[in-house]
Amino acid sequence: MGTNKLLVALLLLLLLIGLCQSAFYYPQLPDRVANNFDIDGHPNGYSSKLSHIVLMTGIQCAMVILSIGFGLTSRLLPTQIINLPNRNYWLAPERKDESLRKIVTALYIVAVVTQIFLISIHQLVIMENLGKNGMQGFWWFFSAYMAFMIGFVIWISIRFRLPAGVRQSIQDKETSNQN
Repeated sequence: MGTNKLLVALLLLLLLIGLCQSAFYYPQLPDRVANNFDIDGHPNGYSSKLSHIVLMTGIQCAMVILSIGFGLTSRLLPTQIINLPNRNYWLAPERKDESLRKIVTALYIVAVVTQIFLISIHQLVIMENLGKNGMQGFWWFFSAYMAFMIGFVIWISIRFRLPAGVRQSIQDKETSNQN
């Protein structure tokens, strides 16, 4: 099984876990669910439990559908709408298929980590609503997710930089054009 197929399977499994989480805890939640919290973890926004569950599962479903949809249609998209460092080089016809495969793999990795983050935050909200001080762990999850995303952006910037020979060739052309 290829990497992308494995990541899609993991993404779908995580979606199933998130849906099971919602179904399992729905009967246990109070009718009025705290779903927004201030910086100290105190609730400051509420909704019905049905609205809360629909919102959380809707976000998870939308994220998975959009990620898989992009992965399946990426080859059909015009290259102008793909935001990538050194796009013209990496999406040139001779490199486009391999570059898109790597972009889709990266997207699926981000989607998997995001799905784990969403399930985790939803669990914290559920615990808080069940009187178990769940929001105390929010900043740990948020910090880990943000550290991953910063690392991911750095990795993408490094992964899609121009190869050394190409950089030198471009610099040589720029120097000769200036003379």
